[in-house]
Amino acid sequence: MYSVAVMKPGAVSLQQVPRPDIGPYDLLVKTEISFICNATDRKVIDGHFPGLGLENYPLLLGHESVGIVEEIGGRVVNFRPGDRTVGGLLLEPGGGFGSGWGGHSEYVLIRDHRAMVEDGLADEKHGWNDSLQIMQTVPADIPVEAAGLLCTWREVYAGMFTDFGLKAGDNIL
Repeated sequence: MYSVAVMKPGAVSLQQVPRPDIGPYDLLVKTEISFICNATDRKVIDGHFPGLGLENYPLLLGHESVGIVEEIGGRVVNFRPGDRTVGGLLLEPGGGFGSGWGGHSEYVLIRDHRAMVEDGLADEKHGWNDSLQIMQTVPADIPVEAAGLLCTWREVYAGMFTDFGLKAGDNIL
């Protein structure tokens, strides 16, 4: 499959990479559309995203994507083949590539966050992290071109309440 990779800071190219294997809580998603994030993607391309040192390159780029579920793992309960989804990533892409989240790939993975929570496996040891919470189906009345906003809104929400510590009722102006 193809993916957009940052081979080294400032060098972006289309690369052939291994198609991801799915685990029991994973869904294989064929990407329909992906979006460039001015903050995250730019920093990864420039080589100065916090926590991603130069030793991690080459990196598969992107974290805002929308696609159609093609295959599901045996423990997936909240998604079906044919669902349109948002938030797919490649957190462990393999093939000599590190993860700059990998959303600009032909195929991405989504993990069934709610199933993991229900099974008591929502912890790092089992491959869970908070980024899985954005991975969800897209309502049928939202066009694919607008579905990426679900990622953007989640990031803005997280920034306001996590990074800035705002609470309901706070006045930000």
